[in-house]
Amino acid sequence: MASIYGTAHRSDGSKIDGTATVSTSWNSNKGYPRGGHYWLDLGSNPRQTITVYVDGNTYTVVHVDGDTRVDIQL
Repeated sequence: MASIYGTAHRSDGSKIDGTATVSTSWNSNKGYPRGGHYWLDLGSNPRQTITVYVDGNTYTVVHVDGDTRVDIQL
């Protein structure tokens, strides 16, 4: 099992609360920030580099091997 998790804030510092969708190139699972935090279950452990998307747009590329923190600022 592996996950991507972290904080989610706007550039003005406000917490993202249900108004964004986090997804990856690994599978079709989605995460929805609540109260400025999110957690996205990846199912199996990719052990490779994957793309993280926010609202369908590329946010970052990260190597995932277990639980991986990716803080989002829009």
